[in-house]
Amino acid sequence: MPVLEERERFWWEDMPVPEGHFAPEESITGIVTIDNDGRIVFYLDDYFPNKHGPWGLLAKQHTLITKNLCGILRTSNRRVVVIGVISDGGGVGPVAV
Repeated sequence: MPVLEERERFWWEDMPVPEGHFAPEESITGIVTIDNDGRIVFYLDDYFPNKHGPWGLLAKQHTLITKNLCGILRTSNRRVVVIGVISDGGGVGPVAV
């Protein structure tokens, strides 16, 4: 059982947050989990824009990302900054209609 499992809104640290907003327009939602051993995993509902497009993430696994990830937890309203993000690729799941 995770120590923390909560929905969150995520963005890269260099994305500007407009005045009066809590997150950039380009931010995406997802779930963050923290296990007992301290491992943090993000399950994102979308992908961050990148030069390779959405399919570029599928090929890039175990890649250290040079940007920090920022977020705000929806239930507790706590803010987080994650340093040393490692991409583990992505996946395509079923789409609800």
